[in-house]
Amino acid sequence: MRKTRILLPAVDESDLTEVDVLSGRGVRYASVGRIDEARLQLDSVPIIGSRFAGTVLADAVWDGVAITGSMFDGVDLSSARLDGGKLDRVHFRGCQLSGLALTAVVCENVIFENCRLDYATFDTVRTAGALGFVNCSMTEASLVSCRWDKAVIDGCRLSGLEFDRCDLRGSDLRGNSLETVRGVVCLRGVMLTADQLADLTAALVADLDIQISHP
Repeated sequence: MRKTRILLPAVDESDLTEVDVLSGRGVRYASVGRIDEARLQLDSVPIIGSRFAGTVLADAVWDGVAITGSMFDGVDLSSARLDGGKLDRVHFRGCQLSGLALTAVVCENVIFENCRLDYATFDTVRTAGALGFVNCSMTEASLVSCRWDKAVIDGCRLSGLEFDRCDLRGSDLRGNSLETVRGVVCLRGVMLTADQLADLTAALVADLDIQISHP
């Protein structure tokens, strides 16, 4: 049984104002639909209590942005860069996040559900509360110098996922195939099930470049 509880954003559509154009001043209690705001640049502004649905934010560059109590539903954030800032009570559902780069971001009560995170990079990302990945594709993604003690990865495709100098002790990785992950030394202290041990062994053999002799 999963022990991690993630506090989801409580976004009430009746309290939101429809927005057709985004500005550099941030987003507050807004309903943002299928508009194209690719390459949107935001610098040290808040996104509060808002819902994005089908919005195109590909190649966005957000520096020091604090996202609080917000929902991203079917949003395209592919190849976006989020540098610094914090995500607090944020739900990404069915989003295109391939090539997303998060650097020095703090996550608290954040969930990625049914998202594509292929080739995404999490660099120096740490948890201040729960962080979840559920039924996501994380093929060839990378975690670098991350500190995740309250993370759950469940039912995700992790082919080629690489861990580098991470501390994941206390995280729950049950329910995933680990056969092709790299950097298994970073899995010290995580929670697994007995049927994942064969995968872990295969990954370790690959990491250490061990040559198996078959007489």
